[in-house]
Amino acid sequence: MGIDIKDLTPETAATITGIVVKEQRKLTKKDRDRRLRNTLMLLINYRRLKLHIQTEPGDDELTMQYEAQNGVVIRFDEISKYHAKSRALIKYLDRILEVYKAECEEGSASEYRRYQVINKLYLGPHKYKLIDLQDIYGKDTSTLNKDKKQAIEDISIMLYGIDALLDKEDCN
Repeated sequence: MGIDIKDLTPETAATITGIVVKEQRKLTKKDRDRRLRNTLMLLINYRRLKLHIQTEPGDDELTMQYEAQNGVVIRFDEISKYHAKSRALIKYLDRILEVYKAECEEGSASEYRRYQVINKLYLGPHKYKLIDLQDIYGKDTSTLNKDKKQAIEDISIMLYGIDALLDKEDCN
């Protein structure tokens, strides 16, 4: 039922090889896109994650009262694990963002603007949209969008290290 490799013509072998290489590139691209999306997703949800880690997962007295009334056991130890992971992630992300901010402050005006765009879009207390930033920076939204994308790529490299660099190399 299987195919004997000896029976393949060079053309058929080349076609199969081409298909395998193409599929492998798709998988590599999907991994790269996922990491970049994860950075964007982290930034988009940054404010929510900060709120999440500021709340306590459970109160013993309220838990026992709820369980007595409803007959349902609540497992706050599981929720506490999510809290701990979130705290560790935010601590790491905050440190990366501190280093990125310092790097941008020491760089050119456009590099500093990249950090400011990310800060205003995702990190600061007030939520801005790209169109709101046009007046602040006197730049077109396409320029600000490029700044945002470059900042996300820079932060991805800082978050994921060599994998992000290899992904960037694969794009070129």
